[in-house]
Amino acid sequence: MSDDLSALNNMGSAERAKVMESLRDQMIIQNFQMLYEKMVEKCFTKCITKPSSSLDRYEMRCLELCMDRYTDSWNLISRAYTDRIGSQIGLGHNK
Repeated sequence: MSDDLSALNNMGSAERAKVMESLRDQMIIQNFQMLYEKMVEKCFTKCITKPSSSLDRYEMRCLELCMDRYTDSWNLISRAYTDRIGSQIGLGHNK
């Protein structure tokens, strides 16, 4: 990993920006996939007590609220984590 950081430090600023953007995009995709999988698992378990061919009003509302809360929490945590990592590597991410 230190070789990767050394190579990154030796790149020009435009090339480094492209690499960082690509890494950011990959992290966004990976984070979204993890969010989706966990959200489906948690909200389904919480809201769907008797699976059937359709959702009743309670299940739909429960899923909606659960997914909103999960997404809001995930976004808050992701922003804080991204800001922390950015400041540690000297990019100075702002909110």
